[in-house]
Amino acid sequence: MYKLIIPTYKRAETLKNKTMAYLKKTNINAKNIFIYVANKEEKELYENTIDKNSYAEIIIGKRGLPQQRNFIQKTHKIGENLFMLDDDLKSIKHSQPKQQKARFQLVKQRCSVASLKAQV
Repeated sequence: MYKLIIPTYKRAETLKNKTMAYLKKTNINAKNIFIYVANKEEKELYENTIDKNSYAEIIIGKRGLPQQRNFIQKTHKIGENLFMLDDDLKSIKHSQPKQQKARFQLVKQRCSVASLKAQV
């Protein structure tokens, strides 16, 4: 299992209109989405802004991104698959590293040479 972790602070509307809207379009299971906020007031604001069926839990962590990330790491087990997302995503683009692309091209070329030899 994986968990999508979204640390956020004072950006409930941004989270709702960007990252959460994007995740809804991708059919990500809500039970895998965890929102981290700084305090009780923030938690209440986010609970009143974000659709309750679009996430698993809103968790009170720490204020400040470095402190929040440290808190998140300490509260999850070693070996858990955690993916931290920004609260203002419009999309996620997948790209292959250049080295992987080059390796793919080399394999593709070898296949072409092998098929040419087989035809001769």
